[in-house]
Amino acid sequence: MYSNLNTPEKFTTAFRELSDESKREVFNALTRIMAEQDKFLKETLIDQLEADIQEDFWDALTETQRQGLLQSLKEADEGKTIAHETVMNEAKKWFP
Repeated sequence: MYSNLNTPEKFTTAFRELSDESKREVFNALTRIMAEQDKFLKETLIDQLEADIQEDFWDALTETQRQGLLQSLKEADEGKTIAHETVMNEAKKWFP
């Protein structure tokens, strides 16, 4: 089905049709294969694959999940955070 993936567009189209698990497998395999290849080509392809994986992550979230993440980022930008030590101390109470 994807025997002629000789352009980035064809590869990207085929890649986007894969499941998330298959995308990660392809990404890992290509990363290993390209370890000795031209650095520019490698970085360009890896950037594209990472962008697709990240895009799928966001698209897979519900609207409620997206809004929760955006709200959390806003609160962090406003300095409304809880220190790691405080969180860990509370967690120890729940999970002794």
